[in-house]
Amino acid sequence: MSPHLLALSAFGLAALAAITVAPTSPSSSVKQVKTAASAVIETESVKAPRAYRRLCEKEPRLCAAKHAAPILAPFEKRMAKMFGEDALKIAPVVLTAERKKQLDRVNDVVNGLIEPRVDRGGDVWSLGALVGDCEEYVLMKREMLLRLGWPRTALRITVVHDGVGYHAVLIVSTDKGDFVLDNLVGYVSRAEDSPYRFVVAESLRNPGAWVRISKGAAKKSPLLSR
Repeated sequence: MSPHLLALSAFGLAALAAITVAPTSPSSSVKQVKTAASAVIETESVKAPRAYRRLCEKEPRLCAAKHAAPILAPFEKRMAKMFGEDALKIAPVVLTAERKKQLDRVNDVVNGLIEPRVDRGGDVWSLGALVGDCEEYVLMKREMLLRLGWPRTALRITVVHDGVGYHAVLIVSTDKGDFVLDNLVGYVSRAEDSPYRFVVAESLRNPGAWVRISKGAAKKSPLLSR
Protein backbone atom coordinates (compact mmCIF):
# COMPACT_ATOMS: atom_id res chain seq x y z
CA MET A 1 0.00 0.00 0.00
CA SER A 2 1.30 3.46 -0.90
CA PRO A 3 2.32 5.96 1.83
CA HIS A 4 -0.56 8.17 0.68
CA LEU A 5 -3.14 5.42 1.21
CA LEU A 6 -1.56 4.40 4.51
CA ALA A 7 -1.81 7.97 5.78
CA LEU A 8 -5.41 8.28 4.57
CA SER A 9 -6.37 4.94 6.14
CA ALA A 10 -4.83 5.89 9.47
CA PHE A 11 -6.45 9.32 9.36
CA GLY A 12 -9.82 7.90 8.33
CA LEU A 13 -9.87 5.29 11.09
CA ALA A 14 -8.95 7.86 13.72
CA ALA A 15 -11.51 10.37 12.49
CA LEU A 16 -14.36 7.90 12.07
CA ALA A 17 -13.63 6.43 15.50
CA ALA A 18 -14.07 9.88 16.99
CA ILE A 19 -17.38 10.41 15.17
CA THR A 20 -19.75 8.16 17.07
CA VAL A 21 -22.96 9.11 15.26
CA ALA A 22 -24.13 6.16 13.17
CA PRO A 23 -24.01 6.74 9.39
CA THR A 24 -27.24 7.14 7.51
CA SER A 25 -27.76 5.90 3.98
CA PRO A 26 -28.29 8.65 1.39
CA SER A 27 -31.60 7.14 0.30
CA SER A 28 -33.06 7.51 3.79
CA SER A 29 -31.98 11.12 4.16
CA VAL A 30 -32.56 12.63 0.73
CA LYS A 31 -36.12 13.31 -0.34
CA GLN A 32 -38.28 16.07 -1.68
CA VAL A 33 -39.10 18.49 1.12
CA LYS A 34 -39.86 22.16 1.59
CA THR A 35 -36.45 23.76 1.87
CA ALA A 36 -34.91 26.92 3.23
CA ALA A 37 -33.64 29.40 0.66
CA SER A 38 -30.03 28.77 -0.28
CA ALA A 39 -27.51 31.40 0.77
CA VAL A 40 -25.25 30.41 -2.13
CA ILE A 41 -26.21 31.61 -5.61
CA GLU A 42 -24.52 30.11 -8.70
CA THR A 43 -24.01 32.64 -11.49
CA GLU A 44 -21.69 31.42 -14.28
CA SER A 45 -19.32 28.59 -15.13
CA VAL A 46 -15.62 29.12 -14.46
CA LYS A 47 -12.42 27.12 -14.72
CA ALA A 48 -11.55 25.13 -11.60
CA PRO A 49 -8.56 26.31 -9.53
CA ARG A 50 -5.25 25.12 -10.97
CA ALA A 51 -4.32 23.17 -7.84
CA TYR A 52 -7.71 21.41 -7.97
CA ARG A 53 -7.10 20.41 -11.59
CA ARG A 54 -3.71 18.98 -10.62
CA LEU A 55 -5.39 17.03 -7.82
CA CYS A 56 -7.91 15.63 -10.31
CA GLU A 57 -5.13 14.46 -12.60
CA LYS A 58 -3.45 12.68 -9.70
CA GLU A 59 -6.61 11.40 -7.97
CA PRO A 60 -9.52 11.29 -10.50
CA ARG A 61 -11.81 9.66 -7.93
CA LEU A 62 -11.85 12.83 -5.85
CA CYS A 63 -13.31 14.82 -8.74
CA ALA A 64 -15.75 12.27 -10.16
CA ALA A 65 -19.24 13.70 -10.45
CA LYS A 66 -21.03 10.87 -8.67
CA HIS A 67 -24.76 11.45 -8.10
CA ALA A 68 -24.47 14.52 -10.32
CA ALA A 69 -27.25 15.84 -12.47
CA PRO A 70 -25.55 17.71 -15.34
CA ILE A 71 -28.04 19.49 -17.60
CA LEU A 72 -27.23 21.22 -20.88
CA ALA A 73 -28.42 24.81 -20.99
CA PRO A 74 -30.86 24.50 -23.95
CA PHE A 75 -32.63 21.56 -22.31
CA GLU A 76 -32.56 23.25 -18.93
CA LYS A 77 -34.66 26.17 -20.18
CA ARG A 78 -37.14 23.85 -21.89
CA MET A 79 -37.48 21.68 -18.78
CA ALA A 80 -38.12 24.74 -16.63
CA LYS A 81 -40.79 25.93 -19.06
CA MET A 82 -42.49 22.54 -19.26
CA PHE A 83 -42.23 21.37 -15.66
CA GLY A 84 -41.41 24.49 -13.65
CA GLU A 85 -38.20 25.56 -11.92
CA ASP A 86 -38.62 22.91 -9.22
CA ALA A 87 -37.97 20.19 -11.81
CA LEU A 88 -34.33 21.32 -11.99
CA LYS A 89 -33.72 21.23 -8.27
CA ILE A 90 -31.77 18.40 -6.67
CA ALA A 91 -33.49 16.89 -3.64
CA PRO A 92 -31.71 18.25 -0.55
CA VAL A 93 -30.36 16.38 2.44
CA VAL A 94 -32.78 16.48 5.34
CA LEU A 95 -30.85 17.96 8.25
CA THR A 96 -31.87 15.75 11.16
CA ALA A 97 -30.37 16.15 14.63
CA GLU A 98 -28.13 13.19 13.82
CA ARG A 99 -26.91 14.79 10.63
CA LYS A 100 -26.17 18.08 12.41
CA LYS A 101 -24.08 16.19 14.98
CA GLN A 102 -22.13 14.63 12.13
CA LEU A 103 -21.31 18.07 10.72
CA ASP A 104 -20.20 19.36 14.12
CA ARG A 105 -18.07 16.32 14.91
CA VAL A 106 -16.43 16.05 11.51
CA ASN A 107 -15.53 19.75 11.71
CA ASP A 108 -14.10 19.36 15.22
CA VAL A 109 -12.20 16.13 14.54
CA VAL A 110 -10.56 17.21 11.30
CA ASN A 111 -9.68 20.65 12.69
CA GLY A 112 -7.97 18.90 15.60
CA LEU A 113 -6.14 16.20 13.64
CA ILE A 114 -4.49 18.27 10.89
CA GLU A 115 -1.58 20.49 11.84
CA PRO A 116 -1.86 23.84 10.02
CA ARG A 117 0.98 24.79 7.69
CA VAL A 118 1.00 27.05 4.64
CA ASP A 119 2.13 25.48 1.36
CA ARG A 120 5.59 26.56 0.22
CA GLY A 121 6.68 26.52 -3.37
CA GLY A 122 3.17 26.53 -4.84
CA ASP A 123 -0.35 25.58 -3.82
CA VAL A 124 -0.83 21.80 -3.52
CA TRP A 125 -4.07 20.04 -2.59
CA SER A 126 -3.85 16.55 -1.08
CA LEU A 127 -6.17 14.16 0.71
CA GLY A 128 -4.92 12.31 3.78
CA ALA A 129 -2.18 14.76 4.82
CA LEU A 130 -1.78 15.27 8.56
CA VAL A 131 -0.12 18.64 7.92
CA GLY A 132 -1.50 21.21 5.50
CA ASP A 133 -3.48 24.36 4.85
CA CYS A 134 -7.18 25.03 4.30
CA GLU A 135 -7.61 22.74 1.28
CA GLU A 136 -6.39 19.67 3.19
CA TYR A 137 -9.01 20.34 5.86
CA VAL A 138 -11.74 20.73 3.24
CA LEU A 139 -10.84 17.54 1.36
CA MET A 140 -10.74 15.45 4.52
CA LYS A 141 -14.04 16.83 5.83
CA ARG A 142 -15.69 16.04 2.51
CA GLU A 143 -14.20 12.52 2.52
CA MET A 144 -15.42 11.83 6.06
CA LEU A 145 -18.95 13.03 5.26
CA LEU A 146 -19.03 10.89 2.10
CA ARG A 147 -18.04 7.86 4.19
CA LEU A 148 -20.86 8.70 6.60
CA GLY A 149 -23.36 8.54 3.75
CA TRP A 150 -23.69 12.16 2.68
CA PRO A 151 -24.31 12.58 -1.08
CA ARG A 152 -21.68 14.25 -3.23
CA THR A 153 -24.25 16.79 -4.43
CA ALA A 154 -24.57 18.25 -0.92
CA LEU A 155 -20.86 18.95 -0.45
CA ARG A 156 -19.06 21.72 -2.31
CA ILE A 157 -15.47 22.88 -2.06
CA THR A 158 -15.69 26.66 -1.96
CA VAL A 159 -13.14 29.44 -2.38
CA VAL A 160 -13.88 32.59 -0.39
CA HIS A 161 -12.13 35.89 0.30
CA ASP A 162 -11.82 37.38 3.77
CA GLY A 163 -10.64 40.84 2.76
CA VAL A 164 -6.99 39.81 3.05
CA GLY A 165 -6.61 36.72 0.89
CA TYR A 166 -8.27 33.64 -0.54
CA HIS A 167 -9.33 30.73 1.66
CA ALA A 168 -11.09 27.37 1.13
CA VAL A 169 -14.05 26.06 3.13
CA LEU A 170 -16.57 23.26 2.75
CA ILE A 171 -20.17 24.35 2.26
CA VAL A 172 -22.84 21.73 2.99
CA SER A 173 -26.31 22.22 1.50
CA THR A 174 -29.38 20.90 3.33
CA ASP A 175 -33.11 21.48 3.54
CA LYS A 176 -32.37 23.86 6.45
CA GLY A 177 -29.97 25.96 4.41
CA ASP A 178 -26.24 26.03 3.72
CA PHE A 179 -23.60 25.47 6.39
CA VAL A 180 -19.88 26.33 6.41
CA LEU A 181 -17.20 24.00 7.79
CA ASP A 182 -14.03 26.04 8.29
CA ASN A 183 -10.64 25.25 9.80
CA LEU A 184 -10.36 28.85 11.06
CA VAL A 185 -13.63 28.66 13.02
CA GLY A 186 -14.37 26.21 15.83
CA TYR A 187 -18.03 25.75 14.98
CA VAL A 188 -20.29 25.08 11.99
CA SER A 189 -21.90 28.33 10.89
CA ARG A 190 -24.72 29.25 8.53
CA ALA A 191 -23.53 30.47 5.15
CA GLU A 192 -25.61 33.66 5.36
CA ASP A 193 -23.81 34.55 8.60
CA SER A 194 -20.37 34.04 7.09
CA PRO A 195 -18.14 37.13 7.05
CA TYR A 196 -16.49 35.89 3.84
CA ARG A 197 -17.11 37.01 0.27
CA PHE A 198 -17.97 33.92 -1.75
CA VAL A 199 -15.92 33.62 -4.96
CA VAL A 200 -16.10 30.24 -6.73
CA ALA A 201 -17.23 26.73 -5.82
CA GLU A 202 -18.08 23.30 -7.16
CA SER A 203 -21.53 23.29 -8.73
CA LEU A 204 -24.26 21.48 -6.82
CA ARG A 205 -26.02 20.63 -10.07
CA ASN A 206 -22.85 19.16 -11.56
CA PRO A 207 -20.19 18.32 -8.93
CA GLY A 208 -16.76 18.43 -10.48
CA ALA A 209 -17.65 21.53 -12.51
CA TRP A 210 -16.96 24.95 -10.99
CA VAL A 211 -19.10 28.08 -10.93
CA ARG A 212 -18.85 31.66 -9.79
CA ILE A 213 -21.01 32.18 -6.71
CA SER A 214 -22.40 34.98 -4.58
CA LYS A 215 -24.07 35.16 -1.23
CA GLY A 216 -27.79 35.79 -0.82
CA ALA A 217 -29.25 37.57 2.20
CA ALA A 218 -25.81 38.03 3.76
CA LYS A 219 -25.58 39.58 7.20
CA LYS A 220 -22.86 42.09 7.98
CA SER A 221 -20.11 40.69 10.19
CA PRO A 222 -16.53 41.71 10.92
CA LEU A 223 -13.98 39.92 8.78
CA LEU A 224 -12.20 37.01 10.41
CA SER A 225 -8.46 37.37 10.86
CA ARG A 226 -6.34 34.84 9.00
